[in-house]
Amino acid sequence: ARTDHDQGSQNARTGLDAFRSGKDDRATEKLSAAADDFERADEATGSLLARGGQLVPIVGTHLRAVDELSTESAELATIAAETAGVLDARGVTVDGRIDLERVEELVPQADAVTAGLESALATIDEVDSPWLLAPLQDAIGEIEDEIAVSLPQALNAREALRITPDFLGADGPQLYLTIVANPAEAREMGGFAASIGILSADDGRLDFGQISTRTLIRAMEQADLVPPDGMPPSLLAAQPLEFPQNWTAWPDFDVVTALSSSLFTQTLGLEIDGVIYADPYVLAALLEFTGPLRIPDVPGRLTEDNVVDFLLRDQYQFFIDDQGARKELLGDVAEVAVDELTEGALPEPRLIADRLGPMVDQRRLLFQPIGAELP
Repeated sequence: ARTDHDQGSQNARTGLDAFRSGKDDRATEKLSAAADDFERADEATGSLLARGGQLVPIVGTHLRAVDELSTESAELATIAAETAGVLDARGVTVDGRIDLERVEELVPQADAVTAGLESALATIDEVDSPWLLAPLQDAIGEIEDEIAVSLPQALNAREALRITPDFLGADGPQLYLTIVANPAEAREMGGFAASIGILSADDGRLDFGQISTRTLIRAMEQADLVPPDGMPPSLLAAQPLEFPQNWTAWPDFDVVTALSSSLFTQTLGLEIDGVIYADPYVLAALLEFTGPLRIPDVPGRLTEDNVVDFLLRDQYQFFIDDQGARKELLGDVAEVAVDELTEGALPEPRLIADRLGPMVDQRRLLFQPIGAELP
């Protein structure tokens, strides 16, 4: 039983690594093998229990632990193997758009994976005992560590799949005010609002358009702007009604969302559905998918390796005699990156989530819907 359980653990780890890397065929193969290994281990320990092993206190504790873990591991590996075969997201992106019906079909599989991981974690809590010998404790610890890595990823993937259709315009066009910030000039949110744009989403297709900061400022000067209720005095002291660059002069993104969306709508009369905040590190992540970009008036190509340094430092020296062009540069990069990203075959959602997920944790990429809360 121990040999089968050890082999199952090894196959499960290999399969999960392959799944995270997008190698679905390899993942299905290894996870299916793990399920078989765990089932054999379950049958062996179940047989020992039936022959009376449970009557010996310490032996019984170990056998029951192995039996329950083997049963749970077999079920989890089976779910994961089936999911790896079904959650092949290569068909999700077609001709520059995301097939929203296909995304909705993936939700039940994501639910099954999450439920399986949560059930396995509960089983570990039940069987863990100070009477277990070190080898079994080590095995339990390895499984628990694997779940500790996989469960947050599964939860994030499930919630992302659930909100994606609405976010991408399944029920009609959506407009998102997009603040591309630059921490080279710090604000409380992270960086000043170097570029303002609109990301539109309609039936899975994305488009980004930059709004000139100079144009926006002139329009704000002509509008009779009123800040929304409850704005912090120190934020209003940064004069966000005159300078959109200072819309990010507060660390709470809910406040930034309320302020920027209200002032934007008052200025241009355009109702929006949410606010996105992104910085140069997010653009670098996008360039991993698009490849190098050529931007007008920028020497050479911007790549995932040099775009952050260029936007944080080099642009200030390169555009020293053309500040107007420099001020629009971040938006130019974002616009070209989104165009490149959506004109061809989009990356698998799983790969996008893996790369952009850390950006969310680091508060470099944020999203807040208007009039609704994220699940």
